[in-house]
Amino acid sequence: MENKEKNKRVEIQILTRDRPNELYGLLISLRNQTYQDWDLAILDDASGTPLLNYHFIAVMVNRLKLEGHKVNFLRSQISKGISVGRQKLVDYSLGNSDCGLFARLDDDTVLEPDYLEKLIAVDLLKMRYFKILKVG
Repeated sequence: MENKEKNKRVEIQILTRDRPNELYGLLISLRNQTYQDWDLAILDDASGTPLLNYHFIAVMVNRLKLEGHKVNFLRSQISKGISVGRQKLVDYSLGNSDCGLFARLDDDTVLEPDYLEKLIAVDLLKMRYFKILKVG
């Protein structure tokens, strides 16, 4: 059972730079998800002002932690572009996360409340389908 639960937990990866308002909107929409079994890995890609210096971002991150989400906030001192930043998030998550699923979101995304629930349902159906193909 522990393995099944691990596989349903989602690590959400967000790369952002100099967009605290957009990131805040995404964090609010994550907080309002019907599916709440997720953690965050956020990479601040060399923002002029570190994003955790914004009070409203720091408060939201702390609130998410209090609600039981792991929030890992990483920061690059020098931006090396979007593809390097995204790969850095993948490498970090593979080495540090115990989640079974990963989802990458852009920082300017605002999610419908059931987005993660639908995403998980589709992903679990795919897992069952491929399991059947392997066995059969």
